[in-house]
Amino acid sequence: MKTTNFIAKSLSAKLTILFLIISIIPIVIIAIISNLSSRNALEQSAFEKLESVGTFKGDQIVAFISRKFRDLEILSQADNITRAFDILYKYHDESGATTESNFDVSTAKYKKIYNEIDPFFKKYIKRYNFEDIFLICSDHGHVMYTALKENDLGTNLALGKYRYSGLGKLWNKVISNRKNIMVDFSYYSPSAENAAFIGTPVFDANGKLIAVIAMQLSLEKINEIMQGVIGLGETGETYIVGNDYLMKSDSRFDTESTILRQKVETQSVKLSLQDKSGTHIIKDYRGISVLSFYKDAGLNENFGTDFDWVVIAEIDKDEAFSPATKLVRRILMIGILLMILVIFVSIYFSGTLSKPIKKITKIANSIALGDLNHNLNIKRKDEIGNLAESFRDLKNNTLAIVDYSKLVSSGDYTAKLIPRSSKDELIIALNKMTSKVNNASIEGDLRNWLKTGQNKLNKKMRGDQNVISLSRSIITFLAKYIDAQIGALYLVEEELNELKLTGSYAFTVRKNLNSRIKFGEGLVGQAAFEKEMITLSNIPEDYIRINSSLGNVIPKNIMVAPFIFEDNVLGVVELGSIKEFSVVEMDFINSALENIGIAVNTSISRVKLKTLLNVTQNQSEELQTQQEELKTSNEELEEQTEELKVSTEKLKEQQEELKATNGELEEKTESLERQKNEIME
Repeated sequence: MKTTNFIAKSLSAKLTILFLIISIIPIVIIAIISNLSSRNALEQSAFEKLESVGTFKGDQIVAFISRKFRDLEILSQADNITRAFDILYKYHDESGATTESNFDVSTAKYKKIYNEIDPFFKKYIKRYNFEDIFLICSDHGHVMYTALKENDLGTNLALGKYRYSGLGKLWNKVISNRKNIMVDFSYYSPSAENAAFIGTPVFDANGKLIAVIAMQLSLEKINEIMQGVIGLGETGETYIVGNDYLMKSDSRFDTESTILRQKVETQSVKLSLQDKSGTHIIKDYRGISVLSFYKDAGLNENFGTDFDWVVIAEIDKDEAFSPATKLVRRILMIGILLMILVIFVSIYFSGTLSKPIKKITKIANSIALGDLNHNLNIKRKDEIGNLAESFRDLKNNTLAIVDYSKLVSSGDYTAKLIPRSSKDELIIALNKMTSKVNNASIEGDLRNWLKTGQNKLNKKMRGDQNVISLSRSIITFLAKYIDAQIGALYLVEEELNELKLTGSYAFTVRKNLNSRIKFGEGLVGQAAFEKEMITLSNIPEDYIRINSSLGNVIPKNIMVAPFIFEDNVLGVVELGSIKEFSVVEMDFINSALENIGIAVNTSISRVKLKTLLNVTQNQSEELQTQQEELKTSNEELEEQTEELKVSTEKLKEQQEELKATNGELEEKTESLERQKNEIME
């Protein structure tokens, strides 16, 4: 009650409270506007980053599995595979393996065969990053070879103990569908770990299915793709979830493997399994609020699987919005300091302020209500005049801050406020905030430019193009997209260990060099040899020129970048420009090199496959000639068959004797089988 009376009777108290109100309202308005603007900008930037990273990771997973299927198909057509199957099948038939029995891998003969074929497969596994390779017969499902020599070697996948394992399911599906098959992760006891398999059928020259080649995918490679440097801060992560809502890659926040152990039934996973993609804020599998991007990986569409994976990219909400939280805290601190200052000023100058204070109070009330259109016409040289001037400055600064906030909220991040002094922390903080938001907006535009360029380049590289056509499409697009005036693309010719010009853009022959370049020769050869990008300025006047209808000029900058597929240089891109290449343009070229390598390797592989097809057709014609010769031999054999009939009668008598012996052997076999089962139990 005493406090209320004091405020009612004391002008000083009233002025103090009024000054506090005047100082608090602009701070609150600024804090709210700044917080909303910064949080919206940060949310949009975070979602764009999540979408970019999640899409990139999903494409990497699909590309990885596609490469593994291509590797498997190439392996199935290799001469060493045919030779290995011939040797193993011969031993398979000689050992008498059947559907009801296992494949005997304990004999000295099998060990000799294994040691003969094993180096080829070990080398292939190391080169193409597989966990294991399996050679399985088509008739009985016997595992005739495995590089790791685990408990599954020699077992029967048709009726044996591993028939319900992932490898057993893979063999059964390949035999039934006669095409490439992939099975999802499941626990595989021989390896004592979760495993996913891919397999392909192997046909002989007559189109008969003779075997299945299966490979165990590398968990380490999948985790390397999903947990690689992703640029999502300390709490960001990307991971894969299957139809069963179980993780198919390890979480970066768990020290132990989470594959098939961590269940994720978030809204992102459910929407992804409905073939939807998007972004939202949810609770993740750890119960933490996160910004989440979800997307279907597309295994069904790309590989015809009966299951699917979804790609999730997430970052903690607190980390994503931490800059906005820090900004609000700074504004509040400044507001508190300002309120303390106002209290001291109001107490000090409240002695002789009755009349002018009333006018100031009226104006202050208007400002407190958000009306900044009134003018304070008090011109004095004493403290009251200074106070009036301070109010005018405060109003003008508030108007400037409001106008500034409106510009920022409308998307204009280039506006700047001029600090009143080096200690004007509010203006400095607002300028820093706008600068960060502006940088985030610029980064978003650059990411869109990079993403658009990659998508357009991928469209240019699609289709059944030969190497020459593909090279021209690539170099023409790259030169135009980064505004380079000249470009050339060289492909490696392995037989000659040199690079050949296969595509160009506004290109003329350079000084002292032709269309073929050896490794280590010139910029192009050196880039191929070092497997690194090379940029060069201050180009000699006689190096190369850019021709046009208006004459010709010398490029000021040259960029030479090799494109690599699985650590092998496939070719080199050379671009020249009259301007200096920016960091973003070089980043775009670097990001495009991997896709270029994949596209060129696919085109080269396609040519090799056509060559193999021609060789196979020639071999088929030779086989037809041999069949004619065999017909003649068969006629001679028919005559010998008549002679064998007489011998057959004699053998019948001997078979009767053998039946009695077989009866005794069967009893012994059953006894041994029971003993074996007891030992196994």
